[in-house]
Amino acid sequence: MRRSSRFAVAIAAAMVACVTHAQAVDTKNTWDLSQIYPDTAAWNADEAKLDAQMKELAKCAGHLGDSAARFKQCMDLRWDMEKRMARMYTYAGEKYSDDTSLPANLELQQRAQLVNTKLNETEAYTNPELLHIGRAKINSFLAGEPSLGIYRHWLDDVLRMAPHTLDKEGEDLLASFGLTAGTGYQIHESLTETDIPWSTVKFSTGEEGRVDLTGYEKYRQSPVRADRKLAMDTFMATLKTYETSLGIALYSQLKEEKVSAKARRYPDSITNTLDRNRIPVAVMDTLIAQANANLPTLHRYFKLRAKMLGVQEMHYYDIYPPLVESDLKFPIDLSRRLVLEAVAPLGPEYVAGMNQGLNGRWMDVYPRKGKQSGGHMAGSAYDVHPYLLLNHHDDYESLTTVAH
Repeated sequence: MRRSSRFAVAIAAAMVACVTHAQAVDTKNTWDLSQIYPDTAAWNADEAKLDAQMKELAKCAGHLGDSAARFKQCMDLRWDMEKRMARMYTYAGEKYSDDTSLPANLELQQRAQLVNTKLNETEAYTNPELLHIGRAKINSFLAGEPSLGIYRHWLDDVLRMAPHTLDKEGEDLLASFGLTAGTGYQIHESLTETDIPWSTVKFSTGEEGRVDLTGYEKYRQSPVRADRKLAMDTFMATLKTYETSLGIALYSQLKEEKVSAKARRYPDSITNTLDRNRIPVAVMDTLIAQANANLPTLHRYFKLRAKMLGVQEMHYYDIYPPLVESDLKFPIDLSRRLVLEAVAPLGPEYVAGMNQGLNGRWMDVYPRKGKQSGGHMAGSAYDVHPYLLLNHHDDYESLTTVAH
């Protein structure tokens, strides 16, 4: 299975057309992923260890209810595997975010997905077996072995989900569909981050800018109305060219969610999605109702914004520029200092921790070709620390992104 999986990954990676871009990058403003794994060889070693652990976990099938000691042994093994998988996923995901155009990064991310699916298949018996054991016996294990308390919330969730849990064969089948999960999203990401040839335009300032996802976010804030209109028109026209492919990717994701809801015996996909985190659908309904109820306030704001910008009619590209003119810039070093000053009232220990995160190469700061757009916090490598992806433009919005 492993050889065939790697062969499939190699084929997929080979299909990605890309050019390696040699770029001068200040390493101080890039993240240091060697704090997770020093190299891919170390990642491979953890993959081999996880594969061995899967064989051990398979031996727990049918024996979770033998005793509190055996139950604890199996739970500790399972969650050590989950922690290892999260570390591997974080490393692979951030390598891909670092440069989405490199086949080696795509291959590693796909390998992580394959390993995760195999792990889910190995664990598929767990929830049906826990439901068979029943709440009373599980509670007796928790009472007799206090160290099992760290699993109490997760166990409660498993028992709560009984109406939506299949038998062992059904759970095993659903786990195998992990190989196809998120395909629509991945197609969308590959198109928008790597394959679409985004246009470069010249603005009134003389600056030439590539209007990709990151460039669009930057240039739509221009104080010059013609420039932000040019940025938005260029961006939307490029997307329009690929609307069929993007629409099919979205449709693929919708179908996946629909099938998942049906398999899990939910009335619809939104109930399925929200129930994973114990959120009633009424919460979403209330949010939508309140947003609609307060539209008049939003419309008043838009009228005020149009007045302050000096435009007769608001357009979509008028939503983003600052309302107050300023030449202030907020490069990352200044942003770091301002954030540290802002959290000073929380005490020296908090500031020290924040300083370590801001200056310890936990962040990848500036845009570059091939780097993933937007921003995110990857906090699943629990034995290491979070990683923060930014696309800093040295403006106030970028400063607030760092702070939040």
